[in-house]
Amino acid sequence: MWNTCQMPSNSLGPLPSQNAGTGPQIAESEESPSQLRVQVTVLRAHNIPHTKSRTKFYVTVTSQTTTNSTQSVPTKESIAEWNKDLDAFIVRPSSRLVLRLYEKRRASQGVLIGTHEMMPVESRTNVPFPLSNDDVQAEQSIRPIMLYLTVAVSPAENVLHDADEAMTIINLSNRLDGVLERIKWVMDTVSSVAELHPYAKMAYSLLFAIPKTLLEQFQRDDNIQTLLVAMHEAFEFANQKDRFQTITIERVPRQAQILALMLQHVCNCCDFIQSYAKNSHFWKRMFKNTGSGVDKKIEDFRTTLLELHNAFLDEATITTEITVLQILDDVGIVSAKVGIISADVGTISANVGRISSQFDGMAIQLEWVSNQVLDAEKSHTAQARDSHPPRVVFREHARLFWTLLSIG
Repeated sequence: MWNTCQMPSNSLGPLPSQNAGTGPQIAESEESPSQLRVQVTVLRAHNIPHTKSRTKFYVTVTSQTTTNSTQSVPTKESIAEWNKDLDAFIVRPSSRLVLRLYEKRRASQGVLIGTHEMMPVESRTNVPFPLSNDDVQAEQSIRPIMLYLTVAVSPAENVLHDADEAMTIINLSNRLDGVLERIKWVMDTVSSVAELHPYAKMAYSLLFAIPKTLLEQFQRDDNIQTLLVAMHEAFEFANQKDRFQTITIERVPRQAQILALMLQHVCNCCDFIQSYAKNSHFWKRMFKNTGSGVDKKIEDFRTTLLELHNAFLDEATITTEITVLQILDDVGIVSAKVGIISADVGTISANVGRISSQFDGMAIQLEWVSNQVLDAEKSHTAQARDSHPPRVVFREHARLFWTLLSIG
């Protein structure tokens, strides 16, 4: 029976002898490259002992902390075939690769069948490597399991270049995500505008339909990079609600029409990208365009997007200026009305002052009349006591009282 074990760890254990297939030890020299790029293709394994018909096997290749694995496949007449290209390893010349063959089990990570350690000295094609196991059975010791590999070894001078290309793909993917995000925001913002929403929805759908795997073909193509950048920058005003709050055909017809044209142009760009990739001469054209600048048609796309973008912002600026002028005009009208009211208030205030002065003069007159009445009353009272009865005195008092009331 096989030993159940965990996936390979960093510890490689004791190294087998040279006649186990590891090859001669090689010391690093100044002429040797500092790093190697090792591409391993797992082909097949022979002499696998008979197991259950549905049993599957897989292979792992480990370099230090990195492990790559094949898929699990069943055997046919003691042979398992994978023909699997594993991800490349970047290793030092003195590094070792550990090959392991596992029997797949549902309840565990796998049952180790055999291992082999090798040094990536040189490229080899369809080379068998014997697998060993400490608990090997008699049958396996007589007929060792042979794992056939193709190993391609090259200096890792292009590692940085490969990393740059990978970063370019990531940047293109991020750029596409950025365009999608901005178009989606526009689509959601104008969802209530019947004249604009269909264009935004169509542009978003066409952008979303571009597979990211297609970007790998465009990683060094100036045309597509230019087009994605142009679409991304054309909608740099996304997430600015103040530019969209009043955009309707009725209120801001010119700006709404420009936005509709921008969205239609994005649809045209998406159609171009799809047809650009499907064209039978695509690869020749891509090779031609690599590092050779941007085609005129792409430049026309970019220029149109830029012009529409500037027109949209200019229209927004003009609309804002008109709105400000209207507000200032309204403020001027209100200011004039306030001036009129202020003048009215001044007039009222003057009238109040004049009335107040009249009241002051009247008070002086009343005071004089009151004094005259009192003096006359005293005089009449003294005379009445001597010559008139009380009824005459009362009548005289009543006359003076009514005289005072008529003056007030």
